[in-house]
This record gives sequence, C-alpha cells and structure tokens, in this order.
Amino acid sequence: MARRHVAAPPGSRGPGRPKRGWVRKNMQIDQRKLDAARAVLGTETETDTVDAALDAIAFRRELLEGIRRVRAAGGIRDIYAVDG
Repeated sequence: MARRHVAAPPGSRGPGRPKRGWVRKNMQIDQRKLDAARAVLGTETETDTVDAALDAIAFRRELLEGIRRVRAAGGIRDIYAVDG
C-alpha cells in the first residue's frame, strides 16, 4: 500500500523542523560580537541571537521611516538643523 502524504496544519512544521522562511546558513562570525549580542539580547542560543539581532535592525529601519514620515508631516522639529 502506498504512503499517502498528509499536509501539516498551517504553521506546523513537525518536530525539529524550522519555521517557514527559515534557511540553514553557514557563516563566519566574530565570536566576541556574538557573545556580546547574546548578553544584551538575553537569548539562549546563537541562532536566537542572530535572529533577534536581525529583528532589531529591521525594527530600526521601520522606526526611522516612521520618524521621517512624522517629521515630513510637520510633527517633529529638527533641533539639530543649522539655521542660516
């Protein structure tokens, strides 16, 4: 009898399977920087550390874009602008 493939529920990848969108990467990283980031971020694994650091960078971009939009709308005055 042939095995029948049954799709897993959305979001479920099975035991030990990474989330959708995750890929395996082999990188050379400065261990001191990784350890420092791990301490700051409070993560348990190196993978969690890299993921959290990438999230922080993506959030920084969103934050800067939001500030730019508010400023363009006249909501924030640039106190560092050189008048003259």
